[in-house]
Amino acid sequence: MSTTHKGWLLRIAVLAVVVSTFPAYSFSSPCRHTIRLQKFISTPLQQTHNALHIRRRDRLSKTTHSASIASAWTSTTTSTVGYLYMFLLALQFASQPILTQKFAPKTIVKSTYVLAQELVRLVTATSLLLLTGNWQGATRGWNYRVCFTTVGIPAVLYILQNRFSLTAYQHLSPITFNVLNQSKTLSAAIFCFLLLGQSQSKVQMGALALLFLAVFVMEVDLTKWFVSSNQTHENEDEIQRIRMTNAQRREYYLLGVIPVLLASAISGLAGALIQRTLQTRDSLLFSVELACISIGLLAGELLFVRPQESSSTWTTGWSLWTWIPVVTNALGGILVGLVTKYAGAVEKGFALILGMVLSGALQNQLEHEQKRVSLQQWMGGLLAGISLWLHSQFPIQ
Repeated sequence: MSTTHKGWLLRIAVLAVVVSTFPAYSFSSPCRHTIRLQKFISTPLQQTHNALHIRRRDRLSKTTHSASIASAWTSTTTSTVGYLYMFLLALQFASQPILTQKFAPKTIVKSTYVLAQELVRLVTATSLLLLTGNWQGATRGWNYRVCFTTVGIPAVLYILQNRFSLTAYQHLSPITFNVLNQSKTLSAAIFCFLLLGQSQSKVQMGALALLFLAVFVMEVDLTKWFVSSNQTHENEDEIQRIRMTNAQRREYYLLGVIPVLLASAISGLAGALIQRTLQTRDSLLFSVELACISIGLLAGELLFVRPQESSSTWTTGWSLWTWIPVVTNALGGILVGLVTKYAGAVEKGFALILGMVLSGALQNQLEHEQKRVSLQQWMGGLLAGISLWLHSQFPIQ
């Protein structure tokens, strides 16, 4: 909702409250003060002075009362909007792996998919820059040499990250991807310390260790350690259901686990580089520059490099539905900013925790029995959620 609309709604709400209390102001308070003052009125001049004093005091009282009403109304609205954005972020976080698996098949050429993501990023960032009226101020003194030297490396890193993420999306279950993807918090902490000298509090370091434990729980077959030899046939069938063949496990690690961990590591490195760059540059302009350079690199690849599969074309695997995960991925980045603005960084962590729970619930509802969430995956998700909460709740002082 625009600021103008909010202002009009605020005025209407204040006016409604003032009108509802108007009888009390017009009859109760003034009449009572007038009757009391009539005992001391001796001249018309004093009477006029006292009447003006009463009206001024009543007007000040009304203004103060209306301001308190407006303040309460605004804070309530902000809180409600913050919770709404938190829920939308959790829903996007939970549904993104499912939407990508559904509408971006493994046959799709990854360069075209990443190119579509960058096009959406360019349109979104440019629109926001124009709507906020910061275009002239942000582009004043712009230099293409500075642009290429500061944005070139992050652009290449983000192309690699998006490629690895798409591969992992296509080969991992939703909750597994979302939990393993949180290792970007660990990589961001490491690279921010190495490049920016930013330290972590003791609680945050403990949270990062807990996050590493969550990854361990998700990826190590604990049934080999904790299942006794006299297990019932029913439990043995359950164990076999969640275990994989050697070929499946090789594909799971090479095309699922390793890509998502590489994407998380690249995300941490790119985030540290961008954080240092944004200290002197406008964030929206930086997004526009990042998208433009990425589009140029990807377009060059599409022009001069043929698809790996001889039978594939650049449109292989594409349909109108493929734009759904592309757009929701862009909306996720916008929602992160809105949640941070209206709710706070700590509440953003809660939204991601809720998103992991929702991803498990959606996976159980939409996938067939063999791909439902196991107890081990729930444990890993719980540990990752606790880690996110601790890391955001106890920053270094």
